[in-house]
Amino acid sequence: MVDLHSHVLFEIDDGAQSIEHSIEILKRAYDAGIRKMMATPHFTIGEDVDEFIERRTRRIDALKKAMDEEGIDIELKAGCEVYITDELYNEDELDKLLFEGSRVMLSEFKYHSLKPEVFLGYVDELIKRNVTVLVAHPERYSYLMKDGWLLESLLNREVILQVNAISLFEDSQEGDFARFLVENRLARVIGSDIHHPASRRLKAMKKLGESNEGYIRRAMRDMPGKIFEGEL
Repeated sequence: MVDLHSHVLFEIDDGAQSIEHSIEILKRAYDAGIRKMMATPHFTIGEDVDEFIERRTRRIDALKKAMDEEGIDIELKAGCEVYITDELYNEDELDKLLFEGSRVMLSEFKYHSLKPEVFLGYVDELIKRNVTVLVAHPERYSYLMKDGWLLESLLNREVILQVNAISLFEDSQEGDFARFLVENRLARVIGSDIHHPASRRLKAMKKLGESNEGYIRRAMRDMPGKIFEGEL
């Protein structure tokens, strides 16, 4: 499997709090069947891009060295989960925030009280900048649940939706919407959004990865694999 959404890098956001935590996450990810992983620490538009990239580079280099020492056979690439704000229109270094070797950006938006026209404005600005928009956990956005035309507008723009694996097992409004997106083949990527070694998120990935459902396999291997390899 290929996981495009992880907070495996240590001491950079609310994910792994030490390199030991990072290593434990990676070991559990391997046991779950993950062989390629994008490290996607949080970044908020408006922050200093170069300072963030420098910190991320230091963390990922140290983690790759530790992975070699531990014999962890997962290919790790650099990305980030970009929280979109109005500062997007003033940001001229978006290319540095894309997935390594691709034009894809894992994009996060305000969960509630975001006007649809503002949301689409952000998406259109990214597309105008030649960014392929990968929306992180759309099941969390209340306005997307309520407005079918907004969801249709995203799909018409060829925006890619990434559902969290754990959401598919939750008895909640978010869980219902996640299952709707997957059952109707609207979410083309399933990821872990793993933050901590003890999380149930990797267990959810493993359970889904064992599924015989072809669409599930494509959302955990084929589409994320193309993105990981820079083919999309």
